[in-house]
Amino acid sequence: MEKIENLLTVSKTSGYRGLIIVTDEEPREALETLVDLLNRDCLLLAEKPLRIGRCRRELSPARYTNILGGEYSYSIIATRGLLRPNIVAAVGETVRRGGALIIAGPDWESWEPGLGRGLYKQYLKKMIPMSQLHIWINNGEIFSQKIRLPSNQPETTPRNKPPCRLPREIRRHLKTSDQGEALCRIYRFLTDKRLRSFMLKGDRGRGKSYTLGLILVLLAYNGMTAKVSVVSPSRDGIEIIKRAIKIGAQSLGLKIKENNTNLKISGLKISFHAPGTPVEAELLIVDEAASIGIARLRRLAWRSNKIILSTTIHGYEGSGTVLARLLEKILPSPIRTYEMRTPVRYLAGDPLEEWLYDTFMLKIPESVIEIEETRQIDNLRIVEISGNVLINDTELLRRIYSLLLIAHYRNQPDHLLLILEDPYRAIYTAWLDNDLLGVAEIISENIEENGGPSMTVDILERILPSRFYQGIRIARISRIAVHPRIQRRGIGSLFLRRLEDELGQRGISLVSVMFGRNDILGFWTANEYLPFYMSPRFNKVTGEKNIAVIKSIGKASDDLVVLLNCLFRRRLLYSARSLYRDVYAETIRELLKVGTPCSFSEVGLDEYEKYRLGKFLEGDVGYEQVEDILYKILVCRVLTGRLDFDDETLLLISASLVQGRGPVDVSRITGLSISEIRRKLEEVGRILASRVVE
Repeated sequence: MEKIENLLTVSKTSGYRGLIIVTDEEPREALETLVDLLNRDCLLLAEKPLRIGRCRRELSPARYTNILGGEYSYSIIATRGLLRPNIVAAVGETVRRGGALIIAGPDWESWEPGLGRGLYKQYLKKMIPMSQLHIWINNGEIFSQKIRLPSNQPETTPRNKPPCRLPREIRRHLKTSDQGEALCRIYRFLTDKRLRSFMLKGDRGRGKSYTLGLILVLLAYNGMTAKVSVVSPSRDGIEIIKRAIKIGAQSLGLKIKENNTNLKISGLKISFHAPGTPVEAELLIVDEAASIGIARLRRLAWRSNKIILSTTIHGYEGSGTVLARLLEKILPSPIRTYEMRTPVRYLAGDPLEEWLYDTFMLKIPESVIEIEETRQIDNLRIVEISGNVLINDTELLRRIYSLLLIAHYRNQPDHLLLILEDPYRAIYTAWLDNDLLGVAEIISENIEENGGPSMTVDILERILPSRFYQGIRIARISRIAVHPRIQRRGIGSLFLRRLEDELGQRGISLVSVMFGRNDILGFWTANEYLPFYMSPRFNKVTGEKNIAVIKSIGKASDDLVVLLNCLFRRRLLYSARSLYRDVYAETIRELLKVGTPCSFSEVGLDEYEKYRLGKFLEGDVGYEQVEDILYKILVCRVLTGRLDFDDETLLLISASLVQGRGPVDVSRITGLSISEIRRKLEEVGRILASRVVE
């Protein structure tokens, strides 16, 4: 333990955080000895047999999200089996300056930290020695060790005065110059009536939540009266904001009144909400926007006069680069942004942060973003890459993984483990010369094989008897990414076609895709994929309802795909006023536009309905009196593939006739006045009715 004590001393005196790996035939005994050195100032994540009752906090690895926002000198992960990247990255974030992340496991020769293929184990063995401040003890012997600190220790206390006048009591609580700059920029944003949105971004550990709390104190101090709603996905995030409010208010002599969900400082009333709560506010503050989802953020933003949100660019949950780009498109304009770069919890250049970001690829290297953009794409090559190749070529692994980071909404560290070891997952890449242009992950769903992936099959089982799809081989595209700098040039579609050819040669008949971002539906339908399922519940990540699309790449399954789409369109129409009433009308419109004629498409009007329809055409009754009949006619026209309305009219039909939204809501969606809506619906009704009468 002398060597470990030495590393702990180096960490404590330098302020840099270290990495300690202890693998032993008796991991519990080694863990007990180690914890004795830590004075109980530790967090331990372990299953019950490995918990020792000597750390300040001990809990199951399954509850790792509960620790976020907390700080410990020493954070420990103890396991006899799987070492999840998600947990390592998250627990590493809780280690304060001068502390260490500790991982304890069985003897290295016998330990399988991955899914059983050994590739993740090889990867860890290669990456652990890359840490600049670490020690690895295996059965009491040094397996690997390195103590290499930066020559110039960075300064984290704020040296520069904030670019605006802040009360001295507030300045005293600023931990970095970044926080002062952010406070000034946000305050200027709040006092400018023209501005609607402010995005505060930065990597994990930059003090974004704390800064949001201080800005509220500053508003109260300057006599601004308003109702403020704060939305946060985690209790810890809310507690950090509250702590900053209380610290700042106490320093300024402001009184606080508080209950469970509300807090009042002078004339400022602050309420705290979970992400799913419908909120309307003069000022809305959203903490950790990446965890709330694009659709929810859009709904929240447009219900508020002003919105301030914080979002993480890089951190334990992966990259938020794509989200930051999307936010700038959906937030009300004008928008201002500021990126906080200086860490608060640890020193800049911290070895543990660099190791976590490098090992679990939480950050995008600049080299991956560089690409030659002006070339012909006819020579696009499709290459399957195995896990063994990736282990031996970590630079290629980094290029593939990073492309997924910059092209996808959200990526988690656990995804690295799946890329390396999931036996049902294949990685296909698209190359032009030496440039990697695209990556696709394909999941094999074998209907006859128990225990394998079954997401598509599970949906099919809810819709049709198994005889309709028995013996058909299914591949699901889990992810497909094209470099952002060459998107919208047809490369994604070309990659997809080449990929389908490759899968077809391997005996695949059906290709399915499921996604939680409804805005990409157009890409799939343009490539002849037909919708066949929509979740009744919201995706927790995106805040939208998952859509599943499918395509036949073998003639044997052509009829099956047509049937699935017909059943889906009928189900969507019958449930649009209940299960799918909260889906964007634009999404409903796009789903209704896609499909081929169905066999079950008769209108089936009785004599009483025909009589009412005639009275409507004669002008004796209005649109509202025959809306139910018109809906039946619309269902028929959708299922026969004769929905020949322009997009503007079809949006009106989707919002009003299909989803049953009220006039005010329809007006907001379509941009039409209520009188125009009524006039156009009368026109639509006459078109539908006259064609039936004819």
